[in-house]
Amino acid sequence: MAILLPYDVFENLEKRNTYLVNFYNSLKSQNIDIRSSPKDWIEKSKNFSAVVIHWPEGLPRSNCETEFDFLEFTLNRLEHFSKYSKIFYFVHNLKSHKSLIEINERLYDSVINNSDAIFHLSDYSKKLFVSKYSNPKRNYVVPHGNYANLLNIKSEELDLNINSF
Repeated sequence: MAILLPYDVFENLEKRNTYLVNFYNSLKSQNIDIRSSPKDWIEKSKNFSAVVIHWPEGLPRSNCETEFDFLEFTLNRLEHFSKYSKIFYFVHNLKSHKSLIEINERLYDSVINNSDAIFHLSDYSKKLFVSKYSNPKRNYVVPHGNYANLLNIKSEELDLNINSF
């Protein structure tokens, strides 16, 4: 089954997130079935073995009018996907840069608590994270590195066994 990246990596070229584009392209180049699809997140698809979350505040919002609506919508999606998929969270921040409101703190905590595995881009991040969360789930370090080099990984070197989490 496929991996869901619930962000549109091909949207507005001027505003798109280069990290997500490179992440997506790196996995695609290794013949990993990853799909960039906010629609599948919104419509609660059951067709994915894993969901990869990067920035919780950037998850699809559908028709949410308020931040509270967005939180409830996202909590509902996390509950749904945790029944059908593994949830992998890549830590980029300890909290949202966009807002320090309590709702975003609850949003981050919910993503973390529903994740089957948590990936950090450095040891420093992992240490900060483990000190903040007393009972952390599986934490792994995947060095950020140079994007250009990510595309040169041979598929036999990439051991991505979703069922091992």
